Amino acid sequence: MKLMRVRGIENNPGKTTMSEGIGANYLVMINYAVFCLIKSSEE
Repeated sequence: MKLMRVRGIENNPGKTTMSEGIGANYLVMINYAVFCLIKSSEE
């Protein structure tokens, strides 16, 4: 879902109506990726 939101923001020259911006969305995706790496290394 986040990827679709970021794609929509990028297709709309970075303008958003009700969002914290593209940087925040990328940061959330990076946080999920790091969390996944940590969880997979624990198993």
